[in-house]
Amino acid sequence: MTLGRLARLALLAVAGAGCSPEPAPRWISLAAGFRPDPGPGPPEAGEVRSSSFVEEGGDIWVQAELERARWGAGPWTDFWQTRMPLSMGVRRTRSLEVRLEADGRTFQRRDVPKWEHAQLAAGEFLLAKESLFLRLGPGETPPEGMRFAFRSPFGESRDGSWRVILGGISAEGLPAVPGRTERVVADIPPASALRFATASRRFDPDGQGSELVWRLDLNGETLFEHRALATLDPEPQWHTVPLPPGGERGARFEFRVEGELGLGAWLTPTLGPLERGRWGQRPWSGGRRDAVLFLADTFRADNLRGYGAGEEWSPALDRLLEDSACFVRSWAPASWTLPSQVSMFTGVYPPQHGAVRPRYGIPSQLVTLAEHLSAFGYRTGAITDSGFVSRVYDFDRGFEWFLELPERQLSRTFELAERFMEADDGRPAFLFIQTYRTHVPYRTGSEEEEERYRDILRRYDLSTELANGAEAADGVPVEAAAELFELYRDCARDLDRKLGAWCQGLSEQGFFREGVFALTSDHGEAFLEHGELGHGKTPWEEKIRIPLFFHGADLPGRLHRQAASLVDVPRTLAGLIGVPPAGGWGGRDLFRAQADVPVFAFDGNEVAVVSGDRKLLGRLQGDGVEILAAFDLATDPGEQADLTGEAAALEASIEGRLKELREPLVEAAAIQVGDDARAQLRALGYVDE
Repeated sequence: MTLGRLARLALLAVAGAGCSPEPAPRWISLAAGFRPDPGPGPPEAGEVRSSSFVEEGGDIWVQAELERARWGAGPWTDFWQTRMPLSMGVRRTRSLEVRLEADGRTFQRRDVPKWEHAQLAAGEFLLAKESLFLRLGPGETPPEGMRFAFRSPFGESRDGSWRVILGGISAEGLPAVPGRTERVVADIPPASALRFATASRRFDPDGQGSELVWRLDLNGETLFEHRALATLDPEPQWHTVPLPPGGERGARFEFRVEGELGLGAWLTPTLGPLERGRWGQRPWSGGRRDAVLFLADTFRADNLRGYGAGEEWSPALDRLLEDSACFVRSWAPASWTLPSQVSMFTGVYPPQHGAVRPRYGIPSQLVTLAEHLSAFGYRTGAITDSGFVSRVYDFDRGFEWFLELPERQLSRTFELAERFMEADDGRPAFLFIQTYRTHVPYRTGSEEEEERYRDILRRYDLSTELANGAEAADGVPVEAAAELFELYRDCARDLDRKLGAWCQGLSEQGFFREGVFALTSDHGEAFLEHGELGHGKTPWEEKIRIPLFFHGADLPGRLHRQAASLVDVPRTLAGLIGVPPAGGWGGRDLFRAQADVPVFAFDGNEVAVVSGDRKLLGRLQGDGVEILAAFDLATDPGEQADLTGEAAALEASIEGRLKELREPLVEAAAIQVGDDARAQLRALGYVDE
């Protein structure tokens, strides 16, 4: 059991580094050790439950009746079609259990693409976005009283705490199901408050949302009441409820919600000090520093002047960088998202963690940055644009609160980040933000801008699959690549405007006096510099050179020239905020590194090695490596002059290190990717294996 798992079984506490003028505060998670009472078993044969929610063995089935009049003729003989009666919010789920029943007859679900629904046999049905297709026998019509239902789990127990799953939210908390009461007994320390968020989602796709009434009782008396509409995309609303000032032992909390056709959750209910200060300004001394890690997916290093930008693509970030500790020689450990970001969170290279294909997630044996900081008393939150950086791939591990926004609206991301910060409960905080703003389809904030990308593809007769894997782009006109590059730069400008404004807000709030802000990317993007478009595959500089800088907390503006990799981020960030590193992390604390070391990047059997100014591209073969190209990055940063003849082999020390990195530390963690998750990845340009 890791330190992170042990910490979840105990009280959360932060102790000062030295003598503190005030008692060390305590935080108590009401989700720790919680288990919902099991509901009734499945219906008996012939029993009909017409309510919106049916409990079965600890799960909730959301149910709706399908009147005969809702069905219309389908695209072929014997096919019937209707609009989905429920909004399932299936994105980000590992799998989806659904039922279609009528008069004792159960229809079978068939998982085939929509355009292949002719494959359905009689008695089978298919879900396709907002439609339900059913095939019946010759002359049959859909019967009256048909019921459609899908499973909406209460959540799961993880690391000693209950975790709720609600739409795009994965968080520690308690389920909020109409008609149920969840009970927790806990000791209340003196001068405490209960802080939590409420969130709910509705299931009627055509409705305006039903009102839910939230009530919290303490020892039989109502302490909190809140009314809110359930929405299709739940957003957390944060609350602070003062508790009896003298404290109380064995206090009885009862959480309940009333309403129809809406489910909710009490997110991160935590007892903590009533006077909690704010980010970087705690009422007690010696606390650890707050941290924000911002990852701009697909953001090339040369979007910034400090990394060689020829024009002012990112003026706000350029100004921030001038006063930051900037590592100007930084590389990603992979040329695409999944392996690169898993490396950033676990501190090990892709071959060591095994998440090198779209069907693998973060192995449970590795300790993530979020898990480790949580174990040291941090309040951890994340806001991502989903895709690979999602619960499906286990990126929510260690995050007390994890929110996915697949619609990719950057302004909303920062709005929710502000809410997370304002809900500060006095613990040191770690917030991770990830955005696909500079990733295909190169949106700059509106659907019209996404249409610019589609228009370029249509005019040049290009496939969206060009964005995945950076296959050799034979036949792609230079003019097309130039237009895509300009659109990409517009995305960088849009990111810079919005992020720059948010960072200005952090400065005005005083965050940088004590907190640390880190910015990086997971890879770059190719625009025919070496005959490829997009990312993945051969780790050329345009695909693996990334920005990495740290701002705030008395960090002087300085250009650091030692080689850096995303595998260095966990140790480096932990060192800056006063947390010892996890034992399983590789990499280095870049602020304590005394000498340069080689860095590596992988994609399949392709590898790049940067040692000093020399870069080698190679192909892994057996226990060795075949050198394919060599470059002097000091004189040839664009990798145009191949010096293979001068570098016929790896140095023995580098070859030994490469052999070590190729050895898996754990078994790769295979995962189940649902239809909606695959659709998200296709929208980002990734195709199925």
